[in-house]
Amino acid sequence: MLEDVRASISDWTVAEITDAGTRVGYVGVAVADDNGTLAGRIGDLRVDALHAGRPHEQAARDWAEGWCAERGAHRLDIRLNARSRRLGADVHRVGRGSKIHFITERTGLPRPPSPGSTVKPRSPSGQATESVKQRDVMDDRIDLAELLSRYADIADMKEFTHLPSRICTDPLTVDFEAVTGMPAVTASLRDCVELLRTTLAPFAATHHAITGHVVTIDGDSATIHAHVRAEHWLPVELVGDGPDRWLVVGFYDTEAVRTPKGWRISRFKLTVTHQENPQLASLAQAAEQARRPQA
Repeated sequence: MLEDVRASISDWTVAEITDAGTRVGYVGVAVADDNGTLAGRIGDLRVDALHAGRPHEQAARDWAEGWCAERGAHRLDIRLNARSRRLGADVHRVGRGSKIHFITERTGLPRPPSPGSTVKPRSPSGQATESVKQRDVMDDRIDLAELLSRYADIADMKEFTHLPSRICTDPLTVDFEAVTGMPAVTASLRDCVELLRTTLAPFAATHHAITGHVVTIDGDSATIHAHVRAEHWLPVELVGDGPDRWLVVGFYDTEAVRTPKGWRISRFKLTVTHQENPQLASLAQAAEQARRPQA
């Protein structure tokens, strides 16, 4: 029986951790013989920083325990590899009793390095080299998708001080002609952030839901195509009994470059497919101009 199980085990299985259809990380699991007893192992586990403090890590561990038990493992060891330990800021422990929507198995991916080991290329086309490349591409795709989510935090959490430099290049190209009527402009990051801050200042709240990321990587350049639903609410003192929500639905087409500090967005473009109450944008602009002291 033990030999049959051993024969059916092929290196590691990497499972995507997803939340409402969005990938938020991954976990690598395997079952191996440990002195005559089958034991399960989590050799790699990553949850991206944006989803820190949520129940994803524990859900992944619970899933891994069940996956290994189904294959005859009597225990589960958690031995994160060196790369995972370096990503310690992105890995968070959460309490039991929580769950995520689903975890999808992806088999046949290269085996992660064992604890404490270093992956060295064996040849230009060797398996170790391909393992590093595929893992790096996975990390790049997660980081790139996260850039747009962090952009939403700038607007919705009014984080105009530290976050912009963590996701954008300086200078930055912005093309919001679809809503502003102004052609694309390249300006310093400081000026772009100040324009965003003053544009959003009159709104009581905003919410940008960015989904369906399609990431294309070409060396040190990348593009990210994503759906966006942006909602902006004006306070009642500005709208009275009228509608208070400006809705914009469309797409972000974003360009990014790899920098010494990681991926950064170099160009934003918004394509609008639908709007509701677009007149509220003009009302907000007038309110902001009236608020500023006259020269």
